[in-house]
Amino acid sequence: MTAARFVAAHEVAIALAYNRIVTIAATKGGAGKTATAVALTAQLNALHPNSARLLDADPQRTAAKWLSDVTTPARIATAADVRALATAPITIVDTPPGESPALPAAIEAADVVVAVTALGAGDLEGLADLLKMVDPHLVIPTGYDARVRLHGTSMLHLYRKFSDRLSMPVPNAASVQYAQAEHRPLSEGTPPAIAYAHAAARLLALLNFAQGVVPNGAAQEAQPVHHG
Repeated sequence: MTAARFVAAHEVAIALAYNRIVTIAATKGGAGKTATAVALTAQLNALHPNSARLLDADPQRTAAKWLSDVTTPARIATAADVRALATAPITIVDTPPGESPALPAAIEAADVVVAVTALGAGDLEGLADLLKMVDPHLVIPTGYDARVRLHGTSMLHLYRKFSDRLSMPVPNAASVQYAQAEHRPLSEGTPPAIAYAHAAARLLALLNFAQGVVPNGAAQEAQPVHHG
């Protein structure tokens, strides 16, 4: 490791030491991971202003590109701007797609791991791969369409496996694509935004978030992460 990289890694460690870290994880592309990271950050800040910051750990900077054209509650910080992370008590980490070496590191650093999965057969196989690495605190199904029989079957499978750790499904809606195309978070009141608001409330409960303070170790008290 070069001296510059060591200093950068040290700064990241210092900045994140004062944060509760929520890692958004998926091993399969197209699961809605970045959409989830952006939406959860926005919803957390709507519930508690300035409580959350989004760290884009994806080399493709997918989240940063999503929000590149506007000032938004889902404030973006990259590794080059790690000092800014200390300004919010919760850091949402958008991890790289697929089985990136950065994913295990982000999981290891997390106080809470959120697994994101679409509802096709191949998507659940991707979730199974993630479960070999970690037992998540919360599972968010995305792209749900009640008219698709397979989606109903997949939701039943997820409920049987995760029970109260399963968040309400995020509906398949054009508003998600519009938000990405327009470089902004989801509009409030849309079905996907409502689903993410529910997930954000679940996160706050896991983190024992109260009056702008997240105590150290609060997430572990709620549900430990089991690393594979």
